[in-house]
Amino acid sequence: MKILCLSTKTNPCNQGGIETFCRVLKKFYNNIEFFSFLNKEKRYYDVKNIIELKADKWYEKIIYKLFGKTYLSKLKKMEYDIYILNFPKDIELIPKDKKNIILVQHINYSKYVEEYFRNDLKLINECKKRLKYFVFLSEYDRDKFVKEMNFPLCKTKVIRHSCELEIQNIKK
Repeated sequence: MKILCLSTKTNPCNQGGIETFCRVLKKFYNNIEFFSFLNKEKRYYDVKNIIELKADKWYEKIIYKLFGKTYLSKLKKMEYDIYILNFPKDIELIPKDKKNIILVQHINYSKYVEEYFRNDLKLINECKKRLKYFVFLSEYDRDKFVKEMNFPLCKTKVIRHSCELEIQNIKK
């Protein structure tokens, strides 16, 4: 099984919540690949299997903003069994015939709707239609999405985010 984790706004070599989530996925699934932007920031982690799109110069960023779908045509030519998205807008980059698409929530409901969906009904409806699963941080967040946005309950899962710290078995 071939898995793609699409992280157009983040890079698993760096620090952050989404970045950590991607590294933890790599520990579970060795056959996962990441599609991300080439990042000139300091790299804190050595993560293999990253397909990096070069967009570090000002004109490359403008080209991406204007022609994102065309600029990422390389992604459309790749074949994967499962697509994991960290941002809902990235669903537009996945070919229409792909069925196994999973979106992962990384921030609370109100910020997610405001920052990621931006109240874009077309995007929300596309996610409702095309996603196999929408993975939530908590039952509370799932209930909010189902109730407030009428998201199909059958397409939802709750998985608490893991981290790279070892579990402590001793009392504090």
